[in-house]
Parts: sequence; structure tokens; C-alpha cells
Amino acid sequence: VSCYEIAVAKMATLSFVVSKIDQKFIGSNKVKSLPLGIDKLHLPTEMTKHDPASIVFSGNMNYKPNIDAVLWFNENCWSKMKKNFPDLIWVVAGSNPAGEILALKVDDKIKVTGRVSSLSSVISSAALSIAPMQSGSGMQFKILEAMSCGVPVVTTSLGLGDISAIHDQDVIVADSSDAFIQAVCGLLNSPHRSKIIGENGRKFVNKNHTWDVLNAEFEVNTFAKLSMEKEF
Repeated sequence: VSCYEIAVAKMATLSFVVSKIDQKFIGSNKVKSLPLGIDKLHLPTEMTKHDPASIVFSGNMNYKPNIDAVLWFNENCWSKMKKNFPDLIWVVAGSNPAGEILALKVDDKIKVTGRVSSLSSVISSAALSIAPMQSGSGMQFKILEAMSCGVPVVTTSLGLGDISAIHDQDVIVADSSDAFIQAVCGLLNSPHRSKIIGENGRKFVNKNHTWDVLNAEFEVNTFAKLSMEKEF
């Protein structure tokens, strides 16, 4: 959160951010938290059959926190992962891949897709989604999207942020490289556990992060605040 964002929030009657962490940092009662949501119409009605030999990272691949996350995983986890799973494919999916990301294609087990027609389709085809975020703020839509597809997610504490999903139930959280490798390998080695985490994640998003629920909350917060402003 920048000084500019704090200044703009103070000038506005009401502002919304997607993270309670950012809301607390700005420190103004004019700022409300409204989490990101998934279009309920796009939620899968049943579990998709995932490819057991692929993992995916998704997002705008010209966005520095995404670049940092992919490079961190490549430098700290990927070579060890390949020793355990020599046939594993890592798909890096998203528009505008930076040069550092494109350079990863020298490894024939890393697929850098660039822009795709349906990111959810790419995510749904993977055994699991990784979000090893090392920087950034806000709320990670990539995590919610993967969970909505029934794909189990391994992320860091920073990546999870204030998404209230429960570790080892709805999502897996691991911060060190060794813990991250162990988490990913654990899910790949246990299709049953992976399926349970994926199903729980999908239920979590359906309950907490559909726009039907969040839009109702937005209307309540907005009209309540504007009504109070009129009274004064």
C-alpha cells in the first residue's frame, strides 16, 4: 500500500480494498474490506478429472510478485521436485510473460503458455495449483480460482493473506522451500488426500467467495455509509 493510496482513501467518502490486511494498514474508517469473488455461474457443478502429472501456476506473468513467485519456486524447489517426479510438467499460465519467465522454457518440463482462452480450463487440468508468493498484497485471485475448480492449492502464508481457508483442510500452507516441496510431493503422492483438499476448497469458495454473497455485503456497506454521511 502506497502513500498515494492512503491519501486517496482519506479524500474519498468511502473506499474498498480486497484485503483486511491492506484495510488495517491504511488505517481509515472510510475504508472497507470487500474480498474477491468468483462468478457462481462459472463454478463447476462437479469435480473435474485432473492430470496427475502436472502442476500449475496462474496469473499475469508480467506482474512482479508473480514473477518473484515463479522464480523462487524454480530456484528453490523445481530441481528437487523433478528428481522425485521426472515426468512432472509445470505449467506457467498467464498473459504477458516477462523475459525471465520465457527463459524457463529451456526446460522442456516447464510450459509457459502466455495468454490462454480459458485460464480455468488450464487450472482444472492440473493435479494441483501452486502459489508460492514471496511479495505482493491484496488477495490472490489465483488461489480462489483454483479452489473453485476443485484443484488443491499449495501456497505461502503471504499468498493466503486473509483468505480464511483452513490449512490442511481447504488449502496447504508452506513457507520454506523444504516445506513447500514436501507439501507438493505429499499431494502428488496421495490422490485421495489431494481430492479431499480440492473438494473442501471448492466448498469454501462456494460458501464465502461468490459474488452473490459479496455483492449483498457491498450494498449494505455502501448504503449504510452514504446514509450516515447524509445525516451529518
